[in-house]
Amino acid sequence: MSEPFNREKRVRLLIWGEGGSGKTTIACQIAKWAMKKQHQSKALAKHLMLPVLIEKEIDNTGDGIKPIMEAIMAEIQGLIDNEQMIVDELLVKQLLRQRRILLIVDGYSEMSQETQEKFNPDLKEFPANALIVTSRIEEKFRGIDIKIKTLRFDAGKLAYFIELYLKECNKWKLFEVDQEEFLQECAQLARIVGEQKTITVLLAKLYAEKMINSKENNVTSEGSLDNIPDLILNHLEKLNLQGERETRSEYPTVKKDAQLIAWKCLEQNYRPFYAERKEVVEAFSSLGRDDARDCLEYFEKHLRLLKSIGYGERKDRNKIRFALEPLAEYLAALYLVEKNKDDEEKWRKFVATAKEKSGKEEIQSFLLAVRDCCLAKGWEFRVASFVADKIGYLAGLDLDALQKELERQRIKRLVRNLFAPGATVQDRVDDLIKIGDSGSVAKFVAPDIVKFLKDYDLSIRLSAIESLGNLGNASEPIVQALLARLTDEAPQVRDLAAQVLGKLGYASETVVQALLTLLRDNDSEVRFSAAEALGNLGSNSEAVMQAILAVLQQDENSEVCFSAAEALIKLGNASEPVVQTLLTLLQDDNLIVRSSAAQALGNLSNASEPVVQALLALRQDSHSSVRASAAEALEKLGINSEDEK
Repeated sequence: MSEPFNREKRVRLLIWGEGGSGKTTIACQIAKWAMKKQHQSKALAKHLMLPVLIEKEIDNTGDGIKPIMEAIMAEIQGLIDNEQMIVDELLVKQLLRQRRILLIVDGYSEMSQETQEKFNPDLKEFPANALIVTSRIEEKFRGIDIKIKTLRFDAGKLAYFIELYLKECNKWKLFEVDQEEFLQECAQLARIVGEQKTITVLLAKLYAEKMINSKENNVTSEGSLDNIPDLILNHLEKLNLQGERETRSEYPTVKKDAQLIAWKCLEQNYRPFYAERKEVVEAFSSLGRDDARDCLEYFEKHLRLLKSIGYGERKDRNKIRFALEPLAEYLAALYLVEKNKDDEEKWRKFVATAKEKSGKEEIQSFLLAVRDCCLAKGWEFRVASFVADKIGYLAGLDLDALQKELERQRIKRLVRNLFAPGATVQDRVDDLIKIGDSGSVAKFVAPDIVKFLKDYDLSIRLSAIESLGNLGNASEPIVQALLARLTDEAPQVRDLAAQVLGKLGYASETVVQALLTLLRDNDSEVRFSAAEALGNLGSNSEAVMQAILAVLQQDENSEVCFSAAEALIKLGNASEPVVQTLLTLLQDDNLIVRSSAAQALGNLSNASEPVVQALLALRQDSHSSVRASAAEALEKLGINSEDEK
């Protein structure tokens, strides 16, 4: 950053990105560099600069730059810590123009419209030539020279960031031994946030602190956190434990109170804003509480979640706001979910009000927080399913893509449950069925399902095979794993594996040969499924046809013969040996064999004299089903059996 500050006479910087992505941290880091002398490392400019932070509403009145100048002077006066007024406006203007003051306007997008209008760097007389503005949106100032957008973490950077954070906190030793577990924890955060939302610095920090707490206190229940609202509440619980130790008193209502205060801060604009202190006190009073002032002091002094807005002593400041905007949004969203519950009329009113709010881009983060809370907590308060969709649409989300992502996340959770140490056999069977019911959308977890094909429990092996059949993943590793089950000691497993191989349609030579071997299995149901699978695969080689014909001629089980005949019909091999064998089977003692042979001949498109005469003769069979099959076959061959008579 030092190059533009050393080269240019004016440097105005916009840092923008979503709440909790590190905008203020970056601005404060630049401010630290501004206070370094030129010979020191990372000095920002050739001269020292005095950072002045504006994060409050500007109540001053006046035209042009007068309100902002008065606000800057008030901040400098506060830094001097002297009751006597010694700040001169002309001097401050010159310091601003000469870049001796670095003006930082933090949270511009969360300021009221009145304050935003008072702060206008586009004005020619605007004096600040060293300026940093942070905002959630990309402001359209003409007087901005440099823009920085805070970006998302991908999985690799996330792990790197959390590792650095843990090292900075001197906690890396807790994870250094088992780094595989550490990487799994980082991947869990990525899954919690999902592919549609940025992993911000704040979320990464909160999750890292959760990891530390779990390790140091041997807390296993925290591992079940799988959504952002619970992560926010987990952070609040941790802060409250520290606060209770400091005050030596318990605060059991901290979650409810935090949600109420947050809602009062967002109630008017649906974006993080300030709340009048007296309105918060009145909200507590309406609940029969007279401890609002003590609560607000606890939140500000011990939890450090609130800031008093204004000048002078803290007790004289009449406005409050949350220090961390995403926390305010999620806590307010949790309040809203619990308040509206299953009242559809209240939710429709909320959606209608949100539509009317100006600057939808500015309230998008809150709408997304409400949607997250509906998805995470809606079941608890019976929130109607349409609410999350309506709010997501209003926030500009691609609901189809999100629905697919939610389904992927659900499937991933089911897979994690499969490998959970405490899962029972029935738990695993139920989860395998659910994964299979998801169909092809769950195809990507097939390699995980394969691991259960060798399970000692028969019901788990069967459920895993059935699930793979529904997923439709016919890749080589999956097929090879199923082939291995064709030799399983349990006939039910061999039977189902054959069915699934036929369903997947992977007609490699290895698969076909394995199924041909299975036609000689001791179990009739296995032979039935092997013949059926061969028919489904469509491999009508001479070897396959002869093997199926042999089943028709030799197998004593009528159901197996029926399956073989059905396979012949599907395969449609019209070679002379096949036709001659089928003609012979028209005389078989088994009526199912005779009927199936007739159907097969009808599908071969062979209207030679021997075939036609044999089918005509079958029209005189003693069984009506055989006669019907012969008539149908003749019709397919274009022969009118009545005329031939």
